[in-house]
Amino acid sequence: MPADRSLDLTIALSFNHEAELNQLLSDLYDPTSPLFHQFLTPAEFSERFHATPAQADDVTAFLTQHQIRVLGRHGNFLKAAGKVSDIEAALHTELHTTLGRTTWRFLPRLTRCNFPLAWPSAPSQGCTTVRRCAAM
Repeated sequence: MPADRSLDLTIALSFNHEAELNQLLSDLYDPTSPLFHQFLTPAEFSERFHATPAQADDVTAFLTQHQIRVLGRHGNFLKAAGKVSDIEAALHTELHTTLGRTTWRFLPRLTRCNFPLAWPSAPSQGCTTVRRCAAM
């Protein structure tokens, strides 16, 4: 893939309180639980489980430092854009195009993006702020 090609990225931020989220999901569908079908509003879910503004700011700062522009945030996702060479350098990965069943070319989904091991707002046990990123 040409190093100077511009590429859009979608970066999924990790959920906070993942054990609590898993328990809630279990309880919501357990008829014996007092939380059975007691669904959260989107705002309640976001408040409890989405990445905090500080966590999103840490990822934004990292991307900006590597000449990758953050175009916006929607929920737990960051939309970003940058040159292939900058993305490859920042994420310590290589981007390739592959041919699909037709003559269309597409980028395979990136499942292994190597972000820094620790963010100031994340626990010291490694990068928990970014869960996944995909090239568009």
